[in-house]
Amino acid sequence: ENQFGFFCDKLIRSFAPRLFQAVFRCGPIGQAGGQQLRLDLEALRGAILSMAKDGTNPSRSAHFALDVASAFKATESVLKVVSSPLETLVDTFMELMPAASQTDLQHILELMGIRKVDMSSAIKEYLEKSSSKTKAAGARGSVVKPFLPQPSFNRMAKNSFALEQAAAKAVGSDLPSHFSRIKTQANAHAAKLRENLSDVMERQSKS
Repeated sequence: ENQFGFFCDKLIRSFAPRLFQAVFRCGPIGQAGGQQLRLDLEALRGAILSMAKDGTNPSRSAHFALDVASAFKATESVLKVVSSPLETLVDTFMELMPAASQTDLQHILELMGIRKVDMSSAIKEYLEKSSSKTKAAGARGSVVKPFLPQPSFNRMAKNSFALEQAAAKAVGSDLPSHFSRIKTQANAHAAKLRENLSDVMERQSKS
């Protein structure tokens, strides 16, 4: 059970940063794509939690659920911003990602496929509200907590191969039989995700 718990921990630490980076490689997805990816993220979260529930005791499974929520927080926040209406996008961005920057907002706007005129307007709105918020925080002497207090996703991604190797070595080649079922479920979710993205991009190209 300890080996399986180790495997689960290393799996989520390796998978979460790759998922985060993959979202930004999807190209313009728009609000509809963001909403669909949120649904896919929930399905993926459920599959991972089901894996841990099958192989660990209830207390360890509950702890792992918190780890998964923390690891997926950045991706979930980005998708919530992407799927929000343009009128409330900046407010949503500042609320969910308080430590993010103007560059981060621009990357999200590009991910949404926003028109340049709307992109400029959103960035201008962000700068104005950010300036006011900074002045107010300075007057109160408060400090905004970082959005990502854990090691950066880039560094985690660079270490992902080593983590996978360590997990594989710890678990061994003779994996429990339920791993085969988990692998099948993961492949099915991945195929569904690719299909949904393809449908969204096809609809956007026709519109």
